[in-house]
Amino acid sequence: PPPPPPPPPFLLIRRPPRSTLIRSRRQRQMCIRDRLVRIQWLGIAVAFVLMGFDESAMIHERIGELLHNQLDTTSFLYFAWVIPYSLLVIVFAAAYLPFVIKLPGDIRKLLILSAVLYVGGAVGMELPGAARYEEHGMDVVFYMLASIEELLEMTGAIAFIYTFLSYIDRYIPNFRLSFTS
Repeated sequence: PPPPPPPPPFLLIRRPPRSTLIRSRRQRQMCIRDRLVRIQWLGIAVAFVLMGFDESAMIHERIGELLHNQLDTTSFLYFAWVIPYSLLVIVFAAAYLPFVIKLPGDIRKLLILSAVLYVGGAVGMELPGAARYEEHGMDVVFYMLASIEELLEMTGAIAFIYTFLSYIDRYIPNFRLSFTS
């Protein structure tokens, strides 16, 4: 018998096998997840830039002075900027909790340690410093507390840089950074 006729052209156009569809869906999801991770790391970097700007422009001191005058804060809250900034830290931490949970264990621990050191210095040491300042002004103990505050903040910032560079080293292949003069 003669061979069967070829199938009509519209039957040659088939949908891809299910495994191909699943694979391409996974690839799209991975691209979206990778993009989200990049955006979240960028958000952390932007937060550090804003904190640096705030520190150099002394914005939190100005906000603190306004709030202190409006709310007549005393003792630990004498430097009243800690009130809105603590709320910002809580909102930022809540927004980033899902991101932090998904990080690899060692990176997650380093990132949390960095944040605890930085915030512990910035807010945690500011509280006793404020109480001391209100009672005794800028005495030796106040300067010691302020020095510990700055030490914790800088240690937290350095720990974050180490965390970020460790993440890059382990999870971003072929990343190169060079400096030229």
